[in-house]
Amino acid sequence: MNLKNIHENGESWNVDNCTKATCSNGTAILKPKECEPVEPVVCENGHSPIKAYDESGCCFHYECEYCLGPNGTTKEPGEKWESNCQECECPMNSTTPLCKPLECSILPNKTCDKPGQVPVIETVDCCKKVTCECNVDTCPETNHTCSEGFKPIIITPKGSCCPEYDCQPKPVCVHNETEYQPGASVPTDKCEECKCSSTVDPETKLHSVECTPMKCDENCQLGSEYEAVPGECCGKCVEKSCVVTLPDNKTQIIEPGQIWTPPDEKCEKYKCEKIEDQLVPVEVKTVCAEFNPENCVPNSTYLEKDGCKSTEPVEINSCEGTCKTSSMYSLEANTMMHACSCCQEMSTSSKQVEMICPDGTKTNYTYTYVETCSCKLSECTENQASKKGARRRRR
Repeated sequence: MNLKNIHENGESWNVDNCTKATCSNGTAILKPKECEPVEPVVCENGHSPIKAYDESGCCFHYECEYCLGPNGTTKEPGEKWESNCQECECPMNSTTPLCKPLECSILPNKTCDKPGQVPVIETVDCCKKVTCECNVDTCPETNHTCSEGFKPIIITPKGSCCPEYDCQPKPVCVHNETEYQPGASVPTDKCEECKCSSTVDPETKLHSVECTPMKCDENCQLGSEYEAVPGECCGKCVEKSCVVTLPDNKTQIIEPGQIWTPPDEKCEKYKCEKIEDQLVPVEVKTVCAEFNPENCVPNSTYLEKDGCKSTEPVEINSCEGTCKTSSMYSLEANTMMHACSCCQEMSTSSKQVEMICPDGTKTNYTYTYVETCSCKLSECTENQASKKGARRRRR
């Protein structure tokens, strides 16, 4: 007894793909699979319809039999098509297509005339064809150089195989075939100060060189003057006179050959002399000999007037000494200029002295007493060669 085939009352099971059984009171009742009603079919190609079963193989329907083309397409009798490199045709009396290999044309001798292109054989639509393809390894070698300020760049135009070279401007200035970065000084032969600017010249596409006139330092020290130098951009300071700095930090200009005496220092004088192409102020101090009273004229004497004589000796002063005199050529006047001075009294006072006459009578006499002496300007004579210094002399 096979226990696997025992079913309960009311249980259903598939006997096969097309039959289903049900247990009913110990009896297996078989029931076929229900199929849709079969519709009659009339084929347009004149062929008789054939049965076409479904996937289960239990139910069928009628359909017309056609010649099948690629991808399950149906083809009409006499229709032609190409598929899998074959030329096919649907015969009039059969559903089986007739196919034969596709005929291809003879390959031509292809010539590729563009640089870098080579002929390549490839299969297109089942037939071999010759096409031109790019192979950069066959491109011709070129040595490309650019002028100063430019650098070579590689470009490949559309439709070209081999790269082409072009010159692209660098961000620099170019002067005398030398490159300069923006902000750098650019040497020139002119009296200018030039720099590489950040401005780009629209014509050359390079940065432009901007120049300004060279600034020369024309500030010279006291006693010097700025003079241009032929063939040079800037001049130089040339000494024209001597400069004497006094103890109080005041300065005095002395022309070459001129002698100058400070107003408060009569015993000093300065002369501007040229020593080895350089103007130098030379200081000269007057040194007096040691004073000896014995060399002095007696400082008192008796005054006599019309036979009358002073009753006592009186002090008499006089002026004597060397004063300054000079001769100098004047450029403006175009002549020699002379300056003279002589030793004269500068201040005097009147004094009285008692006089006694031969007849015994007495009288008062007024005489002039020299208080101070100095050099005083006077008109120069032709033979006058010196000036007397002022000093008070006692008699």
